[in-house]
Amino acid sequence: DAKLQYLAERELGRAVQMSGALAGTVLVLDPRTFAVLALAQVPTFDPNTPGDSAPDTRRNRAISDCYEPGSTLKALLVAAALDSEEVRLQDQIFCEYGGYRVGRHTIHDMHSYGDLSVSQILIKSSNIGAAKIGQRLGKERYYQYLQRFGFGRTTGIDLPGEIAGILPTLQNWSRIKLVTASFGQGVAVTPLQLASAYAVLANDGMLMRPYVVSEVLNANGDVVHANSPTRLRQVIRPETAQQMLALLEHVVEPGGTGWRAQINGFRVAGKTGTSQKVDPRGGYSEKGRMASFIGIVPVDHPQLVILVVIDEPKTAVYGGT
Repeated sequence: DAKLQYLAERELGRAVQMSGALAGTVLVLDPRTFAVLALAQVPTFDPNTPGDSAPDTRRNRAISDCYEPGSTLKALLVAAALDSEEVRLQDQIFCEYGGYRVGRHTIHDMHSYGDLSVSQILIKSSNIGAAKIGQRLGKERYYQYLQRFGFGRTTGIDLPGEIAGILPTLQNWSRIKLVTASFGQGVAVTPLQLASAYAVLANDGMLMRPYVVSEVLNANGDVVHANSPTRLRQVIRPETAQQMLALLEHVVEPGGTGWRAQINGFRVAGKTGTSQKVDPRGGYSEKGRMASFIGIVPVDHPQLVILVVIDEPKTAVYGGT
């Protein structure tokens, strides 16, 4: 969509410049078909003269780069737990007042919380609450749901260079790995994989194959190649998907981490994410962060899923900002 593509490129350019970030990606999907309506990245290059740009700028970050999604993964955890009837939205979970020991590790929250409902855990984005939901769900079922959402495999989009992301084999999931995967660490996704997973929530739980090209015509105007919406599998029940949309709408209301995403006249659902970057020397970077937000609009008749990922913003590092 030329207009959406223009807006995505313009706004992403502004965001990367204003935040002093290294890079950024925007992806817009139609959740009814999984058609890619916009795909923008910074830095970019002029395709008329690709040789004038560095090779690093010519890769398609939306499908060839992966990152740990952080708190945006919590929505899929909650969806899995609700769908398997392991939790209910009103269930109360004790969040340990900000510090939760798992073996020799301690999980922290940004704020100190006592009892939170499952709904509040997502609205407040509690790592500890997510960890306890993950433990209730169990590694086998959580892993199966992540696979069903499309992680650990390519989406099959009609673009070259797609990678599968990183979903460690189940045999390598220790107790702490389950806990950290519950709040988006230890699993790496491409922007397209994450956008597609959220499109499932906006599409009554159905995963479809994303595509860019609708059709290719020859010189005579005949269709020589066509893509059409292709259903892959039912990931979660339609009622679970509806529950998740309502819950994610609360995330962008006052008191939620995504309150800045409200739009007058539209009902918006979404989730913020802030994740540490992996340090090539081992462990996590002390300063490097990936800030992201993924939104669904309008909630009552979803037409757009929009993911924004900002790589190492220098101003505010949080996805909610």
